[in-house]
Amino acid sequence: MPNMQAAINAREGKAGQSISGTPPSNTSATASGNGRTLDTFPPPTPFVMRKTVLERLSAPVDIGFTTEGLLYYLERDDGLFLLKRDQSAKRLIARSDIDAVGRLRWVAAVLDPASTLKRTFYVLARIRNGHREEAVIERFEFDANWQNVGARRVLSINAPFSEEHIAPAAGGALRFSPTGHLYVGLGAEVLRMDRDGNPIPGNRPPTAREPHVFVRGTRAPVAIGFHPNTEALLVAQGNPDEILRIEGRAPHAQALPDARGLRSMVHLKHPPWHGWQNAFALGFDRGEQIDLVRIDINGKVTRSVTLLRKLGTGFAALAEGPDGLYVATSGHPGGEQIWRLTGN
Repeated sequence: MPNMQAAINAREGKAGQSISGTPPSNTSATASGNGRTLDTFPPPTPFVMRKTVLERLSAPVDIGFTTEGLLYYLERDDGLFLLKRDQSAKRLIARSDIDAVGRLRWVAAVLDPASTLKRTFYVLARIRNGHREEAVIERFEFDANWQNVGARRVLSINAPFSEEHIAPAAGGALRFSPTGHLYVGLGAEVLRMDRDGNPIPGNRPPTAREPHVFVRGTRAPVAIGFHPNTEALLVAQGNPDEILRIEGRAPHAQALPDARGLRSMVHLKHPPWHGWQNAFALGFDRGEQIDLVRIDINGKVTRSVTLLRKLGTGFAALAEGPDGLYVATSGHPGGEQIWRLTGN
């Protein structure tokens, strides 16, 4: 498997590469200074340093960190991996760990922030069997040595492929809220449940047979976040690129300029760039760029600057690590990579 052989680029000589402007091929490039601003005194365009942490990956679709600061990453076709302190990659979840018949693709993964002695991951996968597609949420528990000690299916959702129904394959996002509820973005819906897969009282199911539905009317959710001041649900979706603020019963949309292929969003609690604390980073695939944006309590983008652009690759996943912003590439020549971005 290419993942298990992923090369770790940790040599001191490649620890940092400054980036700005349009890069020549096969060289480092840099943060664009032509950031779009939407109010009078925005923070300055950050200076960015890039380090390649992992390379020769196949298709990373989600990344995150454990409470100990270890990077985990989900490969679309190969499962979940953990980057250990000795810089080796340990496979945590494989195809054989899930009861599935048909073609399986991993979509999203999240570590339960409340898990301590047993580390608990929730993983969203989709399975296509004939003309039907099933979205499944699986819970996996690991001991202190990262050995799998238990698994159970939390929820299964079946949906036929047809013009009348948006299949759950459209998008896919999985995150915990500050209150400990698990939110799942699938197709035209966002689901809300507890850690055992039970629907939360206060959900807004369109019918009694769909008690997990928190809101309907989304379109291919690709990322889920929560506003740092109000804890309102924020849903990033593509086609077209939008950020939805969901508070009350109706989603409020903030359209993003151009069709750049929004793929990921992460809240930056402790960014390495002055003036951007509590902002959000957005990763775009077709646009080949990462933006920093501020979102007010009404869900409007009030400030925006381009952090990276036109480096010859799109971006599929973002996560804030203990020492910078980590990004997973999409369409990188020679295989996908995970970078660490730092600056001042």
